Amino acid sequence: MTIAAERFGTDHFRGEVVSPLSLEKLMDRELEELSGGELQRVAIAACLVRDADLYLLDEPSAYMDVEERFAMTKVIRRIVENRGKTAFIVDHDIVV
Repeated sequence: MTIAAERFGTDHFRGEVVSPLSLEKLMDRELEELSGGELQRVAIAACLVRDADLYLLDEPSAYMDVEERFAMTKVIRRIVENRGKTAFIVDHDIVV
């Protein structure tokens, strides 16, 4: 099992990423069944579960509604700041 897979199952990661991104209800579904916004949230979680000095996210808010965008922004900011890392985010939505 990879370090990322081990981290994904921790209570801390579930509280910091899985729950705020509403991923619990997606755990038993196949990737092919997910909508664009659901896939985007899964991809963000997959990115943030890894330890990196720099997180590059291109259009992380794509396919998300306003509430999902707000939650996603908070999750990314909290993870990056808590780890003392840097995130470079490209997004055309100026609200994010």
